[in-house]
Amino acid sequence: MFDFNAQHDCRLAKCTASGSRRQVQERVESEVTEEFIIHEPVHQYIVNTHAFHNAHLLREVVPRELIAPVLLFENRELKHHELAAELRSSQADRREHLKAGREAKKAAAAEQADSSSGAATQGKQKKRKTNSS
Repeated sequence: MFDFNAQHDCRLAKCTASGSRRQVQERVESEVTEEFIIHEPVHQYIVNTHAFHNAHLLREVVPRELIAPVLLFENRELKHHELAAELRSSQADRREHLKAGREAKKAAAAEQADSSSGAATQGKQKKRKTNSS
């Protein structure tokens, strides 16, 4: 009827990044190693039915319990409010941290300006003494 792409279900199979191999650069094995995922055998696959352009055809063939959406949270609105409260709290902390950083940067710049203007004033006074002698 139509083609589709099925993905191996790593979560169900408990696949891990337990493989290790040397990287090849310009057809020569280097000393740098990289990890890769070793897939465990499992006979269940994931089909992203929401990516189909012809989903209406799929719904005609596949039973509803196989393609029904699964709730991520029992009470979606409550979870939304929890996450929003966490975000507001973390954002307030982040704003305070950034404000303290800006103030410290301003203070350092002002201190730098004061010390450099003091050095410039001292240099001018030395020139005046040299010229007047």
